Amino acid sequence: MKNQKDPTPTSGKRWPTNKLDVYAFVPRISFYRRVFRDSVKAWNDTTNFKFRLFFDSTTTGIKCFAYLRNKSDVDWAGLCVTWYNDDFYTKASIYLNKHYLDDSPIEDRIGCATHELGHCMCLDHTSQTEPSIMRPTMSDITSPQSMDIEAINNTYPNFFDGNTEVVKDAPIGIRIYVLWHKSYDTIDQLYEAADIVIEGVIDNDGINHSPFENDMTSITTKFTVNIRKIYKGYLDDEDDEVDSISFVGLGSNLDGISVDSDVTPILKKHDHVILFLKEGTEDYRLINENTSVFIKENDAYRQQSSGKLLPIQDLSEIIVK
Repeated sequence: MKNQKDPTPTSGKRWPTNKLDVYAFVPRISFYRRVFRDSVKAWNDTTNFKFRLFFDSTTTGIKCFAYLRNKSDVDWAGLCVTWYNDDFYTKASIYLNKHYLDDSPIEDRIGCATHELGHCMCLDHTSQTEPSIMRPTMSDITSPQSMDIEAINNTYPNFFDGNTEVVKDAPIGIRIYVLWHKSYDTIDQLYEAADIVIEGVIDNDGINHSPFENDMTSITTKFTVNIRKIYKGYLDDEDDEVDSISFVGLGSNLDGISVDSDVTPILKKHDHVILFLKEGTEDYRLINENTSVFIKENDAYRQQSSGKLLPIQDLSEIIVK
């Protein structure tokens, strides 16, 4: 019987062959070794694509790397970074966030790693309601589903041999994918999670902000917003005259190469916005990135992640407590 679901969407990029070696920076006694082994096996057993997993630092020629992080000041449980040129990937890295995963069931940890390996091969996100491992927020689906398997096998047929000679080492773009630990589906949920909710006007077009060298999870753009109104929270500053704050959003520029994501906030100077922010290590940060960005359009605000248009009166009734 024909599968009634369309295949999982893909990036349009692929590796030059259907084989990829992965080096995981995981301590010998860590249970995350099982997490990576089981996630690799989940794809190897169901698709034409074959991963080889290594924990030995002497292995050479590897293009994909896996890391563990413990970050409390982000909203993602997993993150994948892919470097690409016109047609092919040239490098990939995945990160698992122990802050959210250490206390999660083993199936959820494996599901997170399996999701990130899906991005490494070519898969994009689906909607949160699709029966797919590629949902943008962690869910009860923790293994590849039929629509995911079909997309991989369409991209990498079992007779696919590839041609490594066409791959250039220099990438022309970098794409970041994030797997949220939890979703915020309503304004009330965003309001409850936020440390501060403000209305204001963006004062700059964004400044490259990468505080930790060689850490792709810290590549952000810093914005300044002139505050018109504070709906929740207060500015913890000795200067009562302060009327602006800075916040960061995922994505920026690295050595002249654009670094973006499907959740990167698109903001420009003079945008009139309502923002739901958390206090970060250095600056405020957006909750689930563009989920917490609302840009004014005439007499309404449009949520950047969903595209939903909310009348100003309706929005004000929700956030004015």
